[in-house]
Amino acid sequence: MTTVRSQGHFESLDGLRGAAALAVVIHHSANVYLHTETRNGTLLTPILRALARLGHPAVLLFFVLSGFVLYVSFLRGHDRSYRSFLSRRVFRLYPALIVAVAGAALLHWFQSPQNCSRFDPWVASCWCHDLTVGGTARIMSLLGLRAEDNLFNPVLWSLFIEMRFSIVFMLLAVLCQRSCIVIFGVGVAAYLGGAYLLASLGYHEPFLMGDSLASTVGVTLFYLLNFILGMLVAEFLHKRVGYQFWPRSNWVKTGIVAFLLVLGLAVNSDILREFVLAAIIFCVCLGGWFDTLLRQRPFLFLGRASYSLYLIHLPILFAMTSWLQPKVGIAAAVLIAPVLSLIAARAMYSLIEVPGINAGRRVASRFAGRPIGSDFALHEPTTVASSSGNQTARPVRQ
Repeated sequence: MTTVRSQGHFESLDGLRGAAALAVVIHHSANVYLHTETRNGTLLTPILRALARLGHPAVLLFFVLSGFVLYVSFLRGHDRSYRSFLSRRVFRLYPALIVAVAGAALLHWFQSPQNCSRFDPWVASCWCHDLTVGGTARIMSLLGLRAEDNLFNPVLWSLFIEMRFSIVFMLLAVLCQRSCIVIFGVGVAAYLGGAYLLASLGYHEPFLMGDSLASTVGVTLFYLLNFILGMLVAEFLHKRVGYQFWPRSNWVKTGIVAFLLVLGLAVNSDILREFVLAAIIFCVCLGGWFDTLLRQRPFLFLGRASYSLYLIHLPILFAMTSWLQPKVGIAAAVLIAPVLSLIAARAMYSLIEVPGINAGRRVASRFAGRPIGSDFALHEPTTVASSSGNQTARPVRQ
């Protein structure tokens, strides 16, 4: 007996996105603590160094999840019109981004940080410089090509990649529907081409922002495979590829996902991580204890606030480091900042993101080429589906 997960919505992936956002926050907090000159060595140092490696894999996971969720929405018939899709993306990404950048600029202006020599050098390089109105507007637009656009809030590099992927998504989605092999080939070719271009320009992994048109194109191509792998996972689930090989034992399922998580953190190559992260998403969607765990309230809370949390946690961390380190020490600063970030992110989700998403839907409905339907359905074992309870599925958030 099987049941259908309503509307192709995967609550566990909301939870996974929340866990990834928290990993990025922990990554930056641990790095600031470890690299501050006032820090004394402790027994926790090896643990903190391990936590400080979580950030980049978590961002790659965001990319794969974006490809997955957007393609599921495409298969459901939400975005068959390019104008409909792009309007939804603009209203999804920009309102929270504009508010986050404006809020961070106000924090920066209020502090007027100039001399940060006693702080972590990375904090000083990002936070202790002049911020112009023109630079702030360029950051808000996600159209900048300058490396310094990433200094003010270093996580914004990934938003530039997200927006560029959004521009070409519809073409890739149509291609993915026609041939998984061809779209996979496009992704691999983009990765190899981007890596070659960046290497020839003298860049080394991890690649974040370029400082020229050529390097920006290289960075965009380099990360395109992440999104395509997410799309392929959705396509495989839609076509029920590999279901017969997924074990029934929850112990075995948990062991597989745990092994993949460790492997994703252990490998030191972006392309290997991308495949591992895509496999993790695929396995979580097929059910098991990880699927059930990620549907619990703490993870869903983080999932709802994940985008805003990702946008605002670094400016808050920088501000708290500048304000609190001289008074209460760096340890207190890096513990207080994530708590404040969570509170602010949850408020931003309710006050900014939700109205933006709803406005995007209304605008997109005017451009839709046909009525929105539900073309995507994932059948899963009764034992897995029943673990989530009789909850009403919420719209996919991306």
